[in-house]
Amino acid sequence: MRLLPLIIIPLFAGCATQPVPANRAIPVSPERLLSYQEIPSEPFQYLVINRDKGLTGISCDAAIYIDDQLSVQLNPEESAIFKLPLGNYTLSVDAGECGKDRLQASILSSSAARFRIAFDSKAQASILPTEAGLNRLCSIGMCGQPPGTPVPWWLY
Repeated sequence: MRLLPLIIIPLFAGCATQPVPANRAIPVSPERLLSYQEIPSEPFQYLVINRDKGLTGISCDAAIYIDDQLSVQLNPEESAIFKLPLGNYTLSVDAGECGKDRLQASILSSSAARFRIAFDSKAQASILPTEAGLNRLCSIGMCGQPPGTPVPWWLY
């Protein structure tokens, strides 16, 4: 019986996080949303960022930045919605000990864009397009591009 934890714990130690379905994500409380909450006077797009669920990276805060401005801290399974005027943006996550990631994106349409904060099996944070967004990128030969490659948001 004392060996059971030694068998079970390694099974969970290597698990990466998993996406949270949009209908199950927990909305962040309004007081934690620090930017891009007012409806812009010019054309805009909703940006939705969900943090994955899972044990990996659970002890790391996930600070989300839009154009280097702290916009929200996300806990596992939480979701934040921002209203961004159309244009070019840098989206980044700073998860302290769990690493940082960023990508450049161009907002070219008025449809919602969705991203997720994921942690790999080594608890390294990443900001990624949702699976639907990745499938669209791969369909035009853009999957596997190096970090920082502009993502055409009109694909979302």
